[in-house]
Amino acid sequence: MKDLLVLLACLPIAIALTLQISLNSLNQHDAVKVSKIVNAYAEEARFDGYFKDDDVDKMKKEIADTLNCEEDEVIVNCTEKREIKYKATTYSNNSKIEYSVEAPIKKVIAAGSLYGISDAANKGKIIKEGYVMSEKLR
Repeated sequence: MKDLLVLLACLPIAIALTLQISLNSLNQHDAVKVSKIVNAYAEEARFDGYFKDDDVDKMKKEIADTLNCEEDEVIVNCTEKREIKYKATTYSNNSKIEYSVEAPIKKVIAAGSLYGISDAANKGKIIKEGYVMSEKLR
């Protein structure tokens, strides 16, 4: 009887742990997909000298479609919008194109209700920040 009670106490924790490992894997997979999308558009910005508005809109739509969220939930900050950066012969911050992308994670803890975590608190963000050096020639 004692063994049955211990089993009943440990079983929900073991199941929650298994679900959490799976959810972590899914969230990591989503983060990698977002990173690939952002890197692809950053390469386009490298050759254009800046992030075009159309490219930013396409990137937001592609990320939203990938994560099954709204486009408004994806935040893209590009400080060099409409300001063309040109390739420098030596390293220079003047040719650096910076970007920051934030995308939502709907669920961070797999069995949040088991631990008393509300759905509003059980959210996170995928943040991808970086820069590329412009390759646009004058």
